[in-house]
Amino acid sequence: MACSVYPGLDCFVLEMDTAMMAFITAHLGKIISYVQMLTAMTNMVYRVVNADNQEYLVKFYGRTPTRAHKSFYNTLAESLVDMEQESIWAKFLAEQGVGPIIVKSEPIGRIEEYLVNIKSVSGAMMHDAGVVKMVVDAIAKFHSLPIDQWRAPENVILWRRMDAWREKVDFAMQQPELAADAELMQMLVEADAMFAGRKRFVQDRLQIARHAAHISLCHNDLQHGNVLIQDAKIDGESREVVRIVDYDYVGINYAAFDLANYFCEWGFDYNGPVEESWRMNRSLYPSRATQTEVLMYYLERHFGMTSFGTGVIDEWLSMIDLMVPLVNLGWGYWLIVKSASEFDTPPETVSFDYLAGAKERLKLFLEWNRT
Repeated sequence: MACSVYPGLDCFVLEMDTAMMAFITAHLGKIISYVQMLTAMTNMVYRVVNADNQEYLVKFYGRTPTRAHKSFYNTLAESLVDMEQESIWAKFLAEQGVGPIIVKSEPIGRIEEYLVNIKSVSGAMMHDAGVVKMVVDAIAKFHSLPIDQWRAPENVILWRRMDAWREKVDFAMQQPELAADAELMQMLVEADAMFAGRKRFVQDRLQIARHAAHISLCHNDLQHGNVLIQDAKIDGESREVVRIVDYDYVGINYAAFDLANYFCEWGFDYNGPVEESWRMNRSLYPSRATQTEVLMYYLERHFGMTSFGTGVIDEWLSMIDLMVPLVNLGWGYWLIVKSASEFDTPPETVSFDYLAGAKERLKLFLEWNRT
């Protein structure tokens, strides 16, 4: 759910505190200008220009990384991301040529190259055939990264993350506005009653799956704000390529989960009007025919498969169907925790209705489980 930080999205000047500025100047020298990217939901992200007129992307971990009197709920929301693990994966992805080059990484944050010749993918572009093909290429490349030493069910992050985020929800629900929300409380009770059965069923299906239980390094947040199109030079030729960015939730997972998340995000436009950006447009969720077409291209790019038996395609499609409710429930938990941290935030700095989004995702989970 972390939004992109590149051109086309809102930004504003927000004064850094002493520790933040000291981190930047220690590694980049004198700073000419900087702007904070308004739509970064998890961290504080700045575009910085130094005295050599070089541009950098600086990510400070958390929404209030060094400021005093950080609230309990803000700390809770920041704990949704394992910053140490995120830094490890960011370094790995940079070494693999997938992620931006890292200039410096410290506990306070990270300095990266600023990607040039970039445009953000909009919600509408998620359905463009040409963009879809480039995105699926990028997903297949991401899933093909060499992680064989970790490719085992015990390393999958899915169930541990679901349990950890659900535990954080209990603390978030102590926030007075959330504690008084009877509708949200009832939705959580219903979701809890359904989750155990859903988990057992999915685990059983994973054990007997021949193909669709494939484990990869997954992005786990494949929404359009994290997908950038770059004009790049490859083998001496200029062409557009997709860069997948923001690695807060990267981890070992089932590839079908990443694809399910990608399909879910077709229905959202986080850069639209605030009062609607949390709502899923279900008519935009890909049809079975579109899913099949995307999946066939993905399997070709990821596994080198050029012919597909009906059983292989059906197994993958079924597994993606099983993962979709888990995607929505997980982001429902995330949004509840985030909403608890936003009640004391100046309204002009909040670009998303987290509470409405949480209810939408929980509703999607409940409805998907009833079908």
